[in-house]
Amino acid sequence: MAIVRASDAQEAFKGAFRFEAALVALAREHILATVTGAVAVPDIMKSFTDARAVNRFAQLILHDDMDLAEQYRSAAEFWAHRLAVAQAVQELVADGTLVGSLNRSAEHPNQAFTTVVGNSGGWDFQEFEVTFPDRVWRSPFSSALDPHGHPHLAFYAIRNSVQGADSEVQEAIEDALACFRKGLYLPAVVMLGKAAEGAWKEALAIAAVRLEPSRRKQLQRTIEDPRSGFADIIKRGRDTLTNVDLRPFLATAAVRHDALDSVVIWSEELRKARNTVHFGVKPLVPNDFAKAAVLFVAGADHLGLLYRLRDALRGS
Repeated sequence: MAIVRASDAQEAFKGAFRFEAALVALAREHILATVTGAVAVPDIMKSFTDARAVNRFAQLILHDDMDLAEQYRSAAEFWAHRLAVAQAVQELVADGTLVGSLNRSAEHPNQAFTTVVGNSGGWDFQEFEVTFPDRVWRSPFSSALDPHGHPHLAFYAIRNSVQGADSEVQEAIEDALACFRKGLYLPAVVMLGKAAEGAWKEALAIAAVRLEPSRRKQLQRTIEDPRSGFADIIKRGRDTLTNVDLRPFLATAAVRHDALDSVVIWSEELRKARNTVHFGVKPLVPNDFAKAAVLFVAGADHLGLLYRLRDALRGS
């Protein structure tokens, strides 16, 4: 049984941290749903981690016969949740939804470890520190705001990704955001799906011009046929955009094949979520705030990639 060097483990653990906008959005939703009177921010952190069933990993055990990657992931997830609350509190105070006390505190990951042979200690990651007011409460003006508060800025980034898109795509994004703000998550996902389908069709319509005649006609039939579903568009899109003749355009748009694969995966998840609008179709994962938040935040990058590729194919 070999001992893992603490310095190596520290770097590996640091690499396990994931600070994602979607998690901050979830923290905002939790705060808006639970904070009524004055409350200490550490208490919000605890209620958030409890609600998400994320527990503190009290002490990492540094032996190579342990599942170190899972230990790092679990411990980092706990700290990321606490920091997400601190960040969400800052944003809600800044936009006037919450009022914060003058006294302030700070939070950063502080993780204990042991090698079980007399070498124990802890790591402080002060580079990840976030400050926040000790206590917060609802602003007396918060009732005049949207009941779900202002969405995280990452949601608005999706608007930037469709600048220059067809007006129908832009309108779908605005409708999706409006539904999201009202807590109508299934309609929000449906409208986001409409925008994504439009983005694929716009990129493929330009790509068709770059193909040899027989392939061009096949692609155009898929795009223009009203019976073609979103699944058909995604499959045809993946096959078309990875065609050897289009590789120079992917390079121009700085689009790697693995990035395009990510767009395909996101589109498929969005398609499945959207399909629950049909009677009798049940989602594997509910179309709730958490699921919609992830789809929206990821959508900014993925829609942006499709339009970047469209412009490269167009030559603009």
